[in-house]
Amino acid sequence: MILKFNILKLKFKLLLLRTIGTTNRNIPTLELNQQGHNSKDILIIFPHDEEEFRVAVYTFEDLLKKDENSSYYFIINTLNQNMHSFHKNTIIVDFDKNIGNQINARNKRHILNGSFDIIVDLNTAFNYNCSKFVNIISSKLKIGFKSRFSDLFYNIQLDASSTNIIENLYKKIYSMVLPI
Repeated sequence: MILKFNILKLKFKLLLLRTIGTTNRNIPTLELNQQGHNSKDILIIFPHDEEEFRVAVYTFEDLLKKDENSSYYFIINTLNQNMHSFHKNTIIVDFDKNIGNQINARNKRHILNGSFDIIVDLNTAFNYNCSKFVNIISSKLKIGFKSRFSDLFYNIQLDASSTNIIENLYKKIYSMVLPI
C-alpha cells in the first residue's frame, strides 16, 4: 500500500513538473565522434547505493585522482563520503533531500548558474531528487539510466536491467566522458 502511494506521489510530482514546463524535453545535444569530445565541464553524480558506489569509484578512479583544477565535478551522498578520498571539486549532499538547497554558495554559483557540457547520473534506480537536480542544470548532454521516468530528464539512457553488468555500463559511460 505504501509503495503504491509513493509511486502515485512521484507520478503526481512529475506530472506537475511537466505541466508547469520545467522538465527539459528538448535538451540540446553534443556532437560525439570516435575521437571523443572537447567538453570543458563535466558533472558526475555518484550512486546512492553503497555497492554501486564502490563499483563507480573503482571505474572512475582515474578521474577522481585528477588535480583540483580539473573540469570534473562530483556529487556524492553523505552516506558514502568516508569510503574514498575525493578532491576539492566534490560536493557532498543528502540524496533524500533537495540537492540544490544543500550546495554552498561558491559551488552553487558555478553549478546552478553555469553550464555543463555533460552531466552523468550514475544511479541505476530512479532517484527523484537527483533527476530533478539534473533537470535544473543547463547541459548539452545528460546521461542516466533507463526508468519509467528517465525520458523526462536524460537524453542518453543506458539499460541497467539484470542482464547487464553495472561495471560494464559504468565503463561505457567512462569512455563517453573522457575528452579527446
